[in-house]
Amino acid sequence: MKVDKVHPAVNPTTDTMMDPEEQGELELTEHDQLPDVEEYKASVGHRSKTSNGALSGSSSSRRPDPEGYESSYSATANDNFAMNSAEGDEIVQKDFHEIPRLGKFEKSQARLAWGSRSWKICGIVSFLLLVIVLLVLFLAGGDEEDFWHFLKGDTHSYREIKEYVTQVSKLTDPQSFDGKATPQYYAAQWLAHGDGLKVPVPRNNNVHYNERYAMAVLFFSLGGPGWTNKLNFLGPDHICAWYQEFKVINFEDEDLDQSSKVYGVHACRDDGTGELAPHAIYLSKSSIPPYAISPPCKINVLTFSPFTFSSFLAATNGLNGTIPSEIAGLVRLESLEIQSNPEVTGTLPEGLQSLTGLNRLMLQGCDIDGQIPSWISKMTGLRTLGLGGNGMTGTLPSDIGALDQLELLGLDGNQLYGNIDLFVTMTNLRSLYLDNNYFSGTLSEEWMDSLSRLEELDMSDNVLDGGIPEGFFNHDNELSLKVIDLHGNQLTGPFPSSIDENKVLEFLALHENKLDETIPDSLANLKALKHLDISLNEFTGNLPQTLYTMSKLEYLFVGENSFSAEPLSDFLIELSNLRELSMKNSQLTGSIPEAIFFYLKDLQFLDFHLNRLVGEIPTNIWLLSDLKYLLLKMNNLTGTLPETMNQLTNLEVLLLEQNNFIGDAGVICNEPDMSLEAFVSDCEDESAGIVCECCTACCKPGDAVCNTFDFNWRENLDPVWQYGYRRQRYSSKSYGRT
Repeated sequence: MKVDKVHPAVNPTTDTMMDPEEQGELELTEHDQLPDVEEYKASVGHRSKTSNGALSGSSSSRRPDPEGYESSYSATANDNFAMNSAEGDEIVQKDFHEIPRLGKFEKSQARLAWGSRSWKICGIVSFLLLVIVLLVLFLAGGDEEDFWHFLKGDTHSYREIKEYVTQVSKLTDPQSFDGKATPQYYAAQWLAHGDGLKVPVPRNNNVHYNERYAMAVLFFSLGGPGWTNKLNFLGPDHICAWYQEFKVINFEDEDLDQSSKVYGVHACRDDGTGELAPHAIYLSKSSIPPYAISPPCKINVLTFSPFTFSSFLAATNGLNGTIPSEIAGLVRLESLEIQSNPEVTGTLPEGLQSLTGLNRLMLQGCDIDGQIPSWISKMTGLRTLGLGGNGMTGTLPSDIGALDQLELLGLDGNQLYGNIDLFVTMTNLRSLYLDNNYFSGTLSEEWMDSLSRLEELDMSDNVLDGGIPEGFFNHDNELSLKVIDLHGNQLTGPFPSSIDENKVLEFLALHENKLDETIPDSLANLKALKHLDISLNEFTGNLPQTLYTMSKLEYLFVGENSFSAEPLSDFLIELSNLRELSMKNSQLTGSIPEAIFFYLKDLQFLDFHLNRLVGEIPTNIWLLSDLKYLLLKMNNLTGTLPETMNQLTNLEVLLLEQNNFIGDAGVICNEPDMSLEAFVSDCEDESAGIVCECCTACCKPGDAVCNTFDFNWRENLDPVWQYGYRRQRYSSKSYGRT
């Protein structure tokens, strides 16, 4: 067997090409190639015929062309086109050179005649080209019918395959063949009449044949005929060639750097018998451009996972339907990804439990419903399980903790119930996403210590109760845990009073709970913190001055607590990396310090609304050139709008109502570079307030019920949204969110 071009290994965790030294288990050998066609046939007991009709066991390197029509048609079309072009050139040359030598008058008449004739010839050529174009368009429109050419009905070959898959391999329930519009029927018809490899039906259960049939059923069950790009599925090759490689162009790079992505069967490896086996299938939402490269010869993973394009290139590949039970035929599969396809429905097929070697199952962002079945606890080889963003309901299996090899578990965005103690035995977890469900239970130091390898923990928007344990931030995983999101629960009690120095935790979200008492000075020991949200609780006292030493903070939300009244602290200038700052309803008094705008130049979101601020808007507000949201409503601010506000050309939302501003808003309305989505001020009564011709809503001064609906201009609510927290190993977390 010759060694063909080796496909670059792709890290199934990050969906990126791996350097040779990183490949590890996915490193390919001379066996990691497409087998010779006849060798593949031999693996299922096929013997080919020689030219004289005798049976032979010898192999041939020539790939059979089913029907032979495809190559012959293209060759004939090309020959005809070349012949017509040549003949046309010959005619022109002949007519031109046979014009006789004539006098001036005769020459002019000849030229006129030749010109007329040339126009006729051009007209004929143009007409023929038009006919060719129309014919091509007609043939293209007939692709749908041509695709189904293999439907031949109840033939002997079809019955033979039907008997094999229902009686021998038992992959399919006989009832699946009751109709003629089922994925199983189409797959059997294709194997019988359309498969260019012409693999014979084995007499005994054969894993290679089962895989080919299972892949065909998967194709039809997920709407393959309607895919934007069929990725070479149903090709006349080993199923390891059912993939396609694409160029990914970074249009933001001046050099237009290009990289490659592979979709379809992603990495085939020798299964130990000398035969290639597909080890991963990725059928997740794909952004596939129209510039495909010829595929290399080998791979061992079936991959349709997503990759990021500029928004104008994004497109779904059109997957829809259900995951068939015939998936059980892919017994050597290690990775299956069908994430971010909202048209994929149904329940988890029982066939998955037959895939004992499966270590990666990513189905998040689909529309799968029903309960999580009890048999999933037997899939103990799983290291990644993503079921988030579906419509799954009910309680978790009581023994789901048996999945103790899991490193990533995503059950977020469903309607699931259960106690968080179910996960305490999953000691290898690095990422746990349980948000937006109905999980209950109480946090404990023991629970945190048992999950000592955690890096990302999101249990937000559940029904957790009790307090935050005193040693919550001093547990064994303090050297690894980077993200803690517990917002939207029913947590009560004080913030832990003693926090050891921690240089790892970057993201802490505790908003929308019922935490109370004062915030300790030791909060500043979270040295690496970039995101802190403690808003919408019942904290009292004042913000600790040590808070302003947390210089790495980029996002600080502390509003809507029960803090004591105090002026805006000048120490805010120490937080020079802030992008978003919200101190809504925090009993703030005094004026807005000019120094804030001088030092916090990276601000994009600033919310001081519903406080007791007085004075004018500082004129150096123009320094906030990146500002998008400015919320100053419901204060006691006075004066006119500073002329420098017209330099805030990135501003999208400006809320100024329920203040004491005067003058007009021409500085904003007359600035062509400013186009606000929302601009609200006290402009209903021109005698008291400001004149505003471009406001999207006008209020009367003192009208407490004006513009009370919740704009919810908060930009970021959890790690899915926040800078740098994209759940990289759970890459489809963009589903349903923009």
